[in-house]
Amino acid sequence: MVTRSRTREKVMRILLAALLDSSLSAGELAEIAEELSASPKFSWDLGELLRDVLGRLDMPVSGKMSNRDRNTLDALAYSVISRRRLSKQTVIELMNAASGRKYIELMNSNQTTRELLNKFFNSASISEIRKFMEMLENPSKDDPYLQGITKRS
Repeated sequence: MVTRSRTREKVMRILLAALLDSSLSAGELAEIAEELSASPKFSWDLGELLRDVLGRLDMPVSGKMSNRDRNTLDALAYSVISRRRLSKQTVIELMNAASGRKYIELMNSNQTTRELLNKFFNSASISEIRKFMEMLENPSKDDPYLQGITKRS
């Protein structure tokens, strides 16, 4: 599999910055540089380690959710929204809270709740989706802001 050049360049910059920012000595950095240049095993080991960590974090390897996963989440979210009788305004506020106010433009939207969910799940990151679903399913008893949002409905 070939990595897109932008992704590859970004990863290289991040790894280089992390190595330079580490407490490794110049000699240790030189050893790593030699290993990276001479041994395909080092990069293979790093790739396997990354795949293993992604698997443990329950993140899809592609970084994107499948349509089936999206549809399942959409149905689950709509079910919770219906059961709790949340208003569209409340749903948008929860989306904004989960995503750092990315969906503020939807506040006066004429879209249905299902359309809003579909748009959110298609554009939000996996961590934003997780946070939204967590707030939707388990309103925090410790957060007065979230309590206010969920109790208004």
